[in-house]
Amino acid sequence: MDKTANHSAAQAAPESKQKKQDDGQYSPQVRIKDMSNLNGQSQHLRHVVSDTIGQYFDELGGEEVTDVYKMVLNEVEKPLLEQVMSHAGQNQSKACSILGINRGTLRKKLKQHELI
Repeated sequence: MDKTANHSAAQAAPESKQKKQDDGQYSPQVRIKDMSNLNGQSQHLRHVVSDTIGQYFDELGGEEVTDVYKMVLNEVEKPLLEQVMSHAGQNQSKACSILGINRGTLRKKLKQHELI
């Protein structure tokens, strides 16, 4: 994305919470502690993304833009894969389980982002 997005991501520290879903399963609710937020409150990842996309459009000043979906996925997917692979100790099977994708898809995405 833009410099703002990279700056925000560099200053963020994740916190995970478990939330019980209707089916009885627990899923993490990722919250980001924004270091620029002086009162120490956390924000949901979706709010950080929403704010960053809003800033991106504001900075365009009405200029036409295309392929935003692809741009956002490329910005988010690589660091996601890097962090999950690190957390999984580079074990692709474990990373697949964490991500909820099959091994073929993971390998394709790792190659796409030049991570293998």
